[in-house]
Amino acid sequence: MIYDYQMWFPQFYNKNTNALECLSRNKTLKQRRTIEKFLISKYHYFECVSEKCGIIEASEFIDGIISNHFKLRKNNAMPIQLPKTLVYTSSLPILESKMKDLKQLAKYIPEPALQSFWNYIFSLQTKTVTNLKQGKIEHKIFI
Repeated sequence: MIYDYQMWFPQFYNKNTNALECLSRNKTLKQRRTIEKFLISKYHYFECVSEKCGIIEASEFIDGIISNHFKLRKNNAMPIQLPKTLVYTSSLPILESKMKDLKQLAKYIPEPALQSFWNYIFSLQTKTVTNLKQGKIEHKIFI
């Protein structure tokens, strides 16, 4: 089961936020103009403290000298409830070529595991991709 976190996330968290250090009134106007935005790809080290709910400390390096604090949580008073809606209501079909490869590997899987989990995997729907020369992709589903 894959839960729908993409629709759940905006209820509780801000996607785009500025560093708390840039918003401080104790800074000069010039210091406040250099607004540091939260970019997940820029920072490589994140630290959360339970006393500061919803605020993370982010730095570009592990235990880096320069770090910024970001408030990601929208409302600390509202308790977080994990998502309950699923992204897919049914299982997605597996490419026929992948299923063929999995079935070839079945001889290396121990018998108890093959009976339960892998037999379920082998019973899933498959699909093929055809007409790649014409620029069209057609999906055919087989059961």
